[in-house]
Amino acid sequence: LYDTVIDPLEMQDMSEQPEYTAVRSELTQEIYNLQNKYGETDPHQPVPGDVRKNQRRRRPPGKTKVASVLQFKDLSGKVTARPDPSLKAFTVGAKVVPSSDGVIIAQGGESMGYSLFINKGKPVFATRVNGTLVEVIGEQTLDPSTTVHLVGMINNRGQALLTVNGRKIGQAKTDFLQGRPADGLSLGNDSGSIVGNYAADFKFSGQASDIRLYWGELDPATLADWAK
Repeated sequence: LYDTVIDPLEMQDMSEQPEYTAVRSELTQEIYNLQNKYGETDPHQPVPGDVRKNQRRRRPPGKTKVASVLQFKDLSGKVTARPDPSLKAFTVGAKVVPSSDGVIIAQGGESMGYSLFINKGKPVFATRVNGTLVEVIGEQTLDPSTTVHLVGMINNRGQALLTVNGRKIGQAKTDFLQGRPADGLSLGNDSGSIVGNYAADFKFSGQASDIRLYWGELDPATLADWAK
């Protein structure tokens, strides 16, 4: 629950404030009603496939304006916000020394979310939209001793992109996230329900720095500058 006038980036959750008790109760009941309507009794479980097929996909009203949301120096950064990446383009990335497999940054779980990770030495950007998993996987194995800049993005056309050192190495057809992920943002792991096709507690033990989340689709020049 956010005051979008004074907090347009939705960083300060107001739902625990006493004056919003009635509103919170009303919205909670609405969530239960929607879960019953679509057959999703557990918010951490995927929506059943037959329901997904009949579900109307929502689209953003236009291009997402680029805005910096979060930035962390390294994986030890304290995460308190639960940003809302739904119905918008967004860009997430970091500079990493890929000396291990594992999740670099993730938000959400088996129903809705995204994850940027390394698996078998290759970079992967994964999205979940109403339970459907889409992964963009780099073809080349990363040098475990060399710093590399990895970025995952949902662009303004609802496509998933993966870039390495500012260069696009893959893309896949997906969609905009249709709702705010149930699980919050995680650094160095995928806490709670998992997004990607990996085991729970898939921790990244390598080095990561300059971790960022943006709303919007970053242009090639901005990506190249970030990758320096």
